[in-house]
Amino acid sequence: MSQTILYPAAAATTSGGRTSRPRHPLVRLTAAAALGVTSAAHIPVAVDHLSEVPYLGWAFCAFIVLTAAGAGSLLVEDRRWVWRTMGALNAAAVLVFVTSRVVGLPGASDDRGDWTDPSARACLAAEFIVVVLTAWVLRPERETSPPAFR
Repeated sequence: MSQTILYPAAAATTSGGRTSRPRHPLVRLTAAAALGVTSAAHIPVAVDHLSEVPYLGWAFCAFIVLTAAGAGSLLVEDRRWVWRTMGALNAAAVLVFVTSRVVGLPGASDDRGDWTDPSARACLAAEFIVVVLTAWVLRPERETSPPAFR
């Protein structure tokens, strides 16, 4: 038997920006679901902030569109640039969330110290899931070789 049949990951290519290792569909589905949760969870917040703090409301709108597009993209194809973009976007969202709770954001300091909001915690968990899955998907490849026969 050839090494390609036994170890298909060793024969995978990176043509067209696809990930070099084929992903199990469940990984992509989990990431897409988490992106859907973060996208949907930001809709009511965006509506509130568009009138109160416009720059933050528009940032939420951009986040909603980008995460929804990323979820759809991951459902269709496994592209490294999508994983990188969604990982970075969700890592930034986690950072902004923590910043808003610790020191507050300009014009929106009412969230300082509010760590108990259940929808925010669920959204934070979904963003963290995307970041962790991205790190796992984009981890450096190791040389795969067939096991030694004894």
